[in-house]
Amino acid sequence: KQWYQRRVPLRPGKNKRLQRELGWKNLYGRKPSENYEDPDMLAAIEDAKNNMGDFNLKTATNYKVPESQRQGATFKRAQLLELRRMLYVTKMTFNERLTALRDQKKKMILEADGWSKRLDHIQAKLPAENVLEKPQVPVLLDDELPE
Repeated sequence: KQWYQRRVPLRPGKNKRLQRELGWKNLYGRKPSENYEDPDMLAAIEDAKNNMGDFNLKTATNYKVPESQRQGATFKRAQLLELRRMLYVTKMTFNERLTALRDQKKKMILEADGWSKRLDHIQAKLPAENVLEKPQVPVLLDDELPE
C-alpha cells in the first residue's frame, strides 16, 4: 500500500457524495440519445393525423360557423324572453316569501300586544314596589308596509 492510503474508513459525507455520483452516472447512462423517438409514440401520432380530420381554429380569419351551430336572432330572442320569465318568477317568489314573513311578524306583534295587555292587568293588582318595567312591543316599520 502507498503511504498516503489510510486504513481509516471514508467519512460518511464523502461516502454519500460518492454514492450520489454513482447514481447520477447510472441515470445518465440510461438516458436515451437526443435523436431517439419512441416507435409507439410515432405510431400514435401517425394514427391521429390519419383519423382526426381537419379542425380549424375559431380565431382563424377564414373560419365559418357551421350551419348546425349558428344561432340566429329568433333563437337569441327566445333565449332572452326565457331569461326575463325566469327573472320574473324569481322576483315573484321573493316577494311572496317577503310578504309571508311580514304577515308572520304582524301576527307575532298582535300576540305580543296581547301579552303586554295581560301583563298590565296583572301588574295593576300588584303592590307598586313589585311592579317591574315591561319590554316594549315591537311595531311594523313604514318600509315594511309598501302598499
